[in-house]
Amino acid sequence: MSASLAVGALMSAPLAVGALMSASLAVRLCVAASLAVGLCVAASLAVGLCVAASIAVGLCVAASVAVGLCVAASVAVGLCVAASVAVGLCVAASVAVGLCVAASVAVGLCVAASVAVGLCVAASVAVGLCVAASVAVGLCVAGASP
Repeated sequence: MSASLAVGALMSAPLAVGALMSASLAVRLCVAASLAVGLCVAASLAVGLCVAASIAVGLCVAASVAVGLCVAASVAVGLCVAASVAVGLCVAASVAVGLCVAASVAVGLCVAASVAVGLCVAASVAVGLCVAASVAVGLCVAGASP
């Protein structure tokens, strides 16, 4: 009987070795699955990093657009300042024209005053001629009367 047990044990030994090999293969498959899951997690992290980098690039583009808008606003302010300066120069030119007109009026008044003085001189000459004529008439009258 013990010989039959020994034979049974010898016959079941290959089965035990096969079971151990199957268990070893199962462990290897679990390790491979674990590695595959790890690779999937790493790929997921890489995708997440790409998304984060994309978001960072988008934020940089938005910041660049904001800087461009600030530059455009600065240019607009500069143009407004230039327009204000131009308006100021136009006002100064208008004032200068007004002063020229006032000077022309003053010159016209001086000419009118000169004409008036000339008329006064002419009137004085006429009065002098009248006086001279009166004197001549007086002398004639005085010379004609005995």
